[in-house]
Amino acid sequence: MAGPAFQSYDECRREIEALRLKLAEAENRLAEAQDVIAAIQAGEVDAVVVSRPEGDQVFTLQGAEYAYRTLVEAMNEGAATLGVDGTVLYCNQRLSDVLGIPLEQIIGSPVANLAVHRAKHEFEAFLAQARSGEPCRTEIEFLTGDSRQIPVYVSLRDMKLGEPALCMVVTDLTESKKREELVASGRLATSILDSAAEAIAVCDEIGMIISANEALENLIGFNPVFQTFESALPLELNAESAGGGKRFSIAEAMRGVTVRGQEVHLVRKHGHPVSLLLTASAIKASSGIVGCVLTMTDITERKRAEEALRASEARFRSVLDSSRDFIYRADLQTGHYEYVSPSVRNVMGFSPEELLSVGQKVSLAMVHPDDLPVVQAWLARLADTGEGELEYRLRVGNGEYRWLSNHASITKDSAGRPLYRNGSVRDITEKKTAEAALLQSEKLASVGRMASTIAHEINNPLETIGNVVYLASTDAGISPAAKSYLDIAVQELDRINHITRQTLAFHRDTSIPIPVDLRESIEGVVKFFTPRLASRDVDVTRRYADVGRIMAFGSEIQQVVSNLLSNSMDATPARGRIEIRLAQTCGNDGDKIRLTIADTGSGIHPHQLAKVFEPFFTTKEMHGTGLGLWVTKQIVEKHGGTIRVRSKLGSGTVFSIVFPIAEVAKAQ
Repeated sequence: MAGPAFQSYDECRREIEALRLKLAEAENRLAEAQDVIAAIQAGEVDAVVVSRPEGDQVFTLQGAEYAYRTLVEAMNEGAATLGVDGTVLYCNQRLSDVLGIPLEQIIGSPVANLAVHRAKHEFEAFLAQARSGEPCRTEIEFLTGDSRQIPVYVSLRDMKLGEPALCMVVTDLTESKKREELVASGRLATSILDSAAEAIAVCDEIGMIISANEALENLIGFNPVFQTFESALPLELNAESAGGGKRFSIAEAMRGVTVRGQEVHLVRKHGHPVSLLLTASAIKASSGIVGCVLTMTDITERKRAEEALRASEARFRSVLDSSRDFIYRADLQTGHYEYVSPSVRNVMGFSPEELLSVGQKVSLAMVHPDDLPVVQAWLARLADTGEGELEYRLRVGNGEYRWLSNHASITKDSAGRPLYRNGSVRDITEKKTAEAALLQSEKLASVGRMASTIAHEINNPLETIGNVVYLASTDAGISPAAKSYLDIAVQELDRINHITRQTLAFHRDTSIPIPVDLRESIEGVVKFFTPRLASRDVDVTRRYADVGRIMAFGSEIQQVVSNLLSNSMDATPARGRIEIRLAQTCGNDGDKIRLTIADTGSGIHPHQLAKVFEPFFTTKEMHGTGLGLWVTKQIVEKHGGTIRVRSKLGSGTVFSIVFPIAEVAKAQ
């Protein structure tokens, strides 16, 4: 067996030397540890930094002051120990959480850096006051790690230890400030709520109602406090507005958007739908939006009144639209029409859109030049008189001038300035024509009465002359030449007697219709025109069928035949021909008599043919009144008949009149 190995002397000496070095190092470390323990026991150390392979790490101490430090860490407030120069020697986790800054960045940094820039000078003065031994308290704003400014309440006092140090307690006032501001806003809102007739709700930042006035409770039938606004008041947007029919949300108000005058509908649990006018706006604090206030005005009655007004306006508009008169409203400030009724088509020949698109100056330019000064003067007077009526001529859509009656009134503002002209325009062309025809008729009647008087006065001397001529012609001593002259005189006297009898018969017409033989009426008129026809060598051919009589006013029928025959003679050249025919026709409504007067004259132009029966229309220029055919048509229609015309340029014209045969006339 081998024995133990022995070391040499040198090897032992070296090993002993190494052990001595290790012992010396251990003694040094022990001395350092004892110094640290002594410092900790004296309260001179708050934390220990331990170097490790992964880096330095800060450890708070739990030695003899464990209970104190546990209490500080459990506080809701931030706490820190400050050196005499204001350096943070220690802080709890709560201060780190409030500021959003890691402990490592707070500890060892100047506490003044925590204050916002504008408050640093004030905070340094606050620290100086605390160093003097006087406890200090103040509200200030600290800057967080994400650059937000938060309100805090800071308390500083001397720790009364061997080494000068300050104890700082920091309370986060963010939530408290929000509550205070909301409460302050609530107090203001409450004073408004108590005196407001509108329904008002105040909501917090999550949309919960925290205050509501009595008007809101009465509106919905219960107290909505501590309910979300959208569940307590499910509002729908008005169908006429953007997004109509959708649910209203307070989200926009909470984003800072003010909602004004939004019409909404509320369906109450046990009531009828209510129309509301909603206004919503945010409640803003220094920290941002902390809630919103919503005001709701019940407009149900107003909406009903508006609906009734719209219905009334629709009825009124339908009345205006169905009126034969042209109704208008003109804006005197802009010079344009604001409203034009559809009947403007019938009165002026323009569509409402055409008249609305042009100004009043354009319509004024359509007034007849002779009437324009009168119209302008009338419009100027309206501003003073406020109301008036004027008749004038205006060129309508087809280029013709029509007589219009314009009745207008002026709407003024509170200062008396004219704003609008409201009026109605009526086409009175037919009335004017009738008035002119009546005037002409009166003139004709006057001439007729004068002619009747003259004829009556002529009758007596004519009888005397006739007797004298007869005696002279029967004298045995008269020469043949004288006898022939006297025979001519007798013929002319007979013609004069016929004319006077026709004149008297025309004037002494009966007031009721009587059976009239058209053949007699035609022959009487032809005989009257015989000299004129003979002078132009115009041949008049009559063809009469065996027809009955019509019930009529004899003189008026003679006037019809006279007007038509006179026109034919005027249109027929020398050696022309006029044909008059009478025939009986049958129809579904009974037997009728057709009177036809045809000529071989110059004819009527097609564009004039449609106007021949209009009053004052004439193709004879200065020689015609334009009333003959119009009067003829009125007489024919008065007797239940119809009149038609056809014509060809260069060939002639044919007038055809159909009269009904009355039962009385048939019997007779």
